[in-house]
Amino acid sequence: LPDGVNVSKEARSAISRAASVFVLYATSCANNFAMKGKRKTLNAGDVLSAMEEMEFQRFVPLLKDSLEEPGTKMAERPEDLNLPNAVITRIIKEALPDGVNVSKEARSAISRAASVFVLYATSCANNFAMKGKRKTLNAGDVLSAMEEMEFQRFVPLLKDSLEGESAVCETGTARVLLHSRG
Repeated sequence: LPDGVNVSKEARSAISRAASVFVLYATSCANNFAMKGKRKTLNAGDVLSAMEEMEFQRFVPLLKDSLEEPGTKMAERPEDLNLPNAVITRIIKEALPDGVNVSKEARSAISRAASVFVLYATSCANNFAMKGKRKTLNAGDVLSAMEEMEFQRFVPLLKDSLEGESAVCETGTARVLLHSRG
């Protein structure tokens, strides 16, 4: 974000919850590719295929480059986001049925994809704040960003979560509770 731009507590919460849902969907989708290959271990290729299926393909080249050369800059340096590995790992485990493993490369790919997602969502949300001539991003900016990014399926879940209700995110293989504020 440019200097002087602030992020409200609600916007931070919305971005965090959207990233959690993104990791859940990416992991679940990657598991579908592993299952098609009759494998019980997700690999980086499964994650890249999941990104394409999730229509996040514009970031696949960046992800491939960063996986091949770990020091490569992606977008605005997602490695600087330092998304907590423990949180990413917990969400990945919740998204998978028992007995499914995740390779180190797949875990790294999901974490990097989530970092790119957060940067992109924040940048899009900032554009909505700028259009409104505001210097503070709010939750509405984040929800509008999700729609602009074509992640409309996240919006109802995020709205419920942000409005004080606990929201349940379900995919074919997982069910994760996003706790309400408060």
